[in-house]
This record gives sequence, C-alpha cells and structure tokens, in this order.
Amino acid sequence: MAKEAKNFANYFIKKEYDYPRNTFDGNMKLQKMLYFSQLIHLALQDKKLFADSMYAFKNGTVIESVRQQYQHNHYETVQEALSDEPELTEEEKRSLEIAERIFGGLDAQTLSDLNHQQYSWIESYENSKESNGYHNKERAFIEEELIRTHDLDKIKEVIDLATAEEDDDEKYEIVNGTTFYYDPNTITMNTDLLETLENFRGEDSVYSICYDEKHGHIIF
Repeated sequence: MAKEAKNFANYFIKKEYDYPRNTFDGNMKLQKMLYFSQLIHLALQDKKLFADSMYAFKNGTVIESVRQQYQHNHYETVQEALSDEPELTEEEKRSLEIAERIFGGLDAQTLSDLNHQQYSWIESYENSKESNGYHNKERAFIEEELIRTHDLDKIKEVIDLATAEEDDDEKYEIVNGTTFYYDPNTITMNTDLLETLENFRGEDSVYSICYDEKHGHIIF
C-alpha cells in the first residue's frame, strides 16, 4: 500500500528542495519534486509512490494535502521534516534519487513549465475550467490512468538518459562550469582533488583526469 505524500515531502524538505523556504516558489518546487517522483515511481515500479490525490492547478500539479500543510503550518511542517528519519524502501529511495538527479537543480518556474507539457496536467486543467472563468477543483483531479496512458513513456525516456551513465565505467564531476571525466576504479574524487579542480584554469569546457604514479593526477 502506498504511503502518504508527507513522508516524501519530509525527505525533500530535509534536503532543502523547498527553497526559498516559506515562499510560494519554495512550495511550488516541493510540489513538483513530489509530482515527478510519482511519475518516476510509476514508470519504474508500476505502482504509485504515494496515495494522496493530485490536482491540476494553474502552475502545475499539486498534492493538496502537502501544499495546504506547508502553506498554513509552515514552521511545524519544516520542523517535523527536519526531525524525521523516513523509512524508505530501496525502490522508493531509487525513485527519489532519480528525481533529485533530473529535477533537483531546476527552479520552481522551470519545473512548472515542464509540468505543463504533461498530457495528464493539460487534460485535467482544461477539464476543470468553468464557463465563468473559474476552475472546479474536483474536476481538476488527475486520474492515474491518464498518467499511465499518456505520460509514462516520456518519463521513461528521461529516466533512461539520466541513468545511462550508471552503466558506464567513466564518471564526471562539474567544477566551476568545467566537466572533468575520470575512472572511479583508479581515481578517488576526494577533497584534495576537488580543490585542485577548483583552482584549475583551462580554455576548454571538458577535460579528462588520469593518475600517474610519478606525476600524480594529470588533467588533459
């Protein structure tokens, strides 16, 4: 049985994915991280991450149970999240980590724009419109079947692209906008090496790192 969305909201709040905290944008980003995590879990596990209802609002999909709690009881919500140690299954943790990797670095508005491209949001938002210009919340409810039928193939493609590097022997680290590729079997990305990369100045945007016993780390 799927857990409550607040368990995963606590995870994201604890990792500061609700910044700027206690703002409209902070709440919006939290909503989108939950929404895309739900899609990812459906795509990978063929079941919902959380049971809470999702609705198509103007700025994208919202999980009302979390949105209202965050907006009206912000301090208590954040304090609970900071003290919570969510018990996550490996499947749940996997979905959340992929959501972080793909969407965590994006701001609230960018996530909202991406959300607006999802068929399930488009259809549900249109369905909620009234003739007087207002929106009927109950008709804005997003059916799971809409997501399964129209949005999962797209999110699966995104997941495949984001996780492709896991099957590769080579990893990379981005420092000051420069990408450094390295073999984790021969190189450990420790504090000393990161400091070297921070001080490195080169004309290109991509470099490789190798290790030589005589010369140490070589950037080329």
